[in-house]
Amino acid sequence: MEILNWHDGTFTSNIIGTFDIYLGQKWGVTFKNFKLIFSKKGYPILAFPSYSIQGVGDKKTWIPYIELSPEKRETFTKEVMELVKPFAARRMALHKGGEF
Repeated sequence: MEILNWHDGTFTSNIIGTFDIYLGQKWGVTFKNFKLIFSKKGYPILAFPSYSIQGVGDKKTWIPYIELSPEKRETFTKEVMELVKPFAARRMALHKGGEF
């Protein structure tokens, strides 16, 4: 697994960075448009590529393009979070001392 096309987020948004994930030569698959975002409590969250639909009232519902079983999603997220640390470290340090 490899992180490709990292782009730092802006300081006026909750986005730490956007990036693609290359899964390796066996499949040659690259998942596009992942985001690392700050949660409301200030810690980083991996946001899968998704689209929104209008829910009840003004509430948006986000639907991921990629769905993994809960166990695989946890493992995948942990691996990705380790891989993005070098890319996100500077932006995290500037965000109220945020850390992984």
